[in-house]
Amino acid sequence: MHLHRIISKHLDPLQFAYKANRSKEDVILHIINNSYAHLDKRKACVRLMLYDFSSAFNMIQAHLLYDKMIKMSLPPALVLWVTDCLTSRQQYVRLGPTVYSVTIITNTSAAQGTVLSPFFFCIYTSDYETTTNKCIDKYAGDTVLTGRPDH
Repeated sequence: MHLHRIISKHLDPLQFAYKANRSKEDVILHIINNSYAHLDKRKACVRLMLYDFSSAFNMIQAHLLYDKMIKMSLPPALVLWVTDCLTSRQQYVRLGPTVYSVTIITNTSAAQGTVLSPFFFCIYTSDYETTTNKCIDKYAGDTVLTGRPDH
């Protein structure tokens, strides 16, 4: 929670992922509301572009995250701590209790299932934000858009 307070002023207000009291329903309602409001204008149309950040945590690069945190003027100790968490991490795959892959060293990705990975992802995507001429809503999760109610 302490880390979130430090970075919250740097995050886009339309960041719906990994924020308290925000859900996929919130981002869907926001998109629908903005679309209808825009369509009330004469000769208007709405274009939606959806990006799939599959394996989003695997795409985080420590050196890019470091640069973004420096631009945010975050405390140097925090910047170094986060960079250390993501640099020279050992990684392997385990299948069952006895089968392990070869261990590799990686400087890319945040570990899946940790409390810090969403925090790192929010910082990583913080500079991709809303401007006056476009609306960018951010949500990460297993959301599927479909026209069929059974999906």
